[in-house]
Amino acid sequence: ASLIKNFDKNIRNNPVIVVLNKIDILPRYTNLKKQINYIGDMLWERNIFPISLIPISSKTGENIDKLMETIYENRNDKNVYIVGMANVGKSTLINQLLKVYSNETTHFVTTSQFPGTTLKTIEIPLDETTFIYDTPGVINERSIWQHLEYSVLKKILPKRQIRPRTYQLNSGQTILIGGLAALDYKEGPRSSFTFVLSNEVELNRVKSENKEASFNSMYENNQLKPKSKRFKEFKEFELKELEIPAANRVEIIIYGLGNIKINYSYGSQKVNLYLPKGVKAIIRQG
Repeated sequence: ASLIKNFDKNIRNNPVIVVLNKIDILPRYTNLKKQINYIGDMLWERNIFPISLIPISSKTGENIDKLMETIYENRNDKNVYIVGMANVGKSTLINQLLKVYSNETTHFVTTSQFPGTTLKTIEIPLDETTFIYDTPGVINERSIWQHLEYSVLKKILPKRQIRPRTYQLNSGQTILIGGLAALDYKEGPRSSFTFVLSNEVELNRVKSENKEASFNSMYENNQLKPKSKRFKEFKEFELKELEIPAANRVEIIIYGLGNIKINYSYGSQKVNLYLPKGVKAIIRQG
């Protein structure tokens, strides 16, 4: 969800360092090496061939030294541009880079207007003629982030290590994901669903036949947390029907919100997602 659309066409032959941020919020059981390999494969499929994939935490500063070293080793006396989606932690990353940065030039770290916009960008001198530029965050129209007020957005962006929550669901049961989305287990045997998202997003199990009435009532009674003023009734969500393939493990990824893991898929399961209109959800096996 954080990969910029058509990025491969825009970078041309420029070398790319891919930064995997926010590793501090990953669940305790996460196999980081496996995640890096998966992301590497995904990038290759999209014709993006990074010279390095570096997992970091812009919050704690983990691996920031390694990132700075990699930048210096591969920049070839050229400018460096930090690009990414909005809300992925670029500003915090810049602050961490400045902590390990040693300015050996006659220039100062400055802020200037980004060409063609009213947005500000930071310029960090690398030598007398080249700089690191922090560019404005790219808007991802497919992410739930673009549909929420800032006060709600702050709650769905994880601040601490995520605690996954697992539900054993029978067909005909629905999980209300805060007041922002819903998963309806439409068809299949009793199965385990693990929700990997911000700890501040509360989950409520209801009967599927009552999901709309339950959502509307709980919204009115302030029982859905977080909730958005933009989705006051269940009917405002868009239905997405998913057929789950047979696999040892399947993930449903909701852009900007989180992942839902089905620990074993029998291949006969059907799931309905109810999301803000335009938000993308995909299925990943593995």
